[in-house]
Amino acid sequence: MEDPARLVVTFDDPIATDPARTGTKAAHLARLSRAGFPVPPGLVVLPEAQAPPDAALAPLPALLATPGAG
Repeated sequence: MEDPARLVVTFDDPIATDPARTGTKAAHLARLSRAGFPVPPGLVVLPEAQAPPDAALAPLPALLATPGAG
């Protein structure tokens, strides 16, 4: 499992400048922040922090099959 501390990074973390890891908007804000432009403090939740869609939907069939569940 990925280190939970690495699932969220701040704009001053070098990872934050990589749009492939953080998305375009976060990468631009991180680059601006590192260049000294005034950027509100922020953080980026990396995509690895989210459960895969299959894992999130796995309980759904059982819930639908159980009368009165949910």
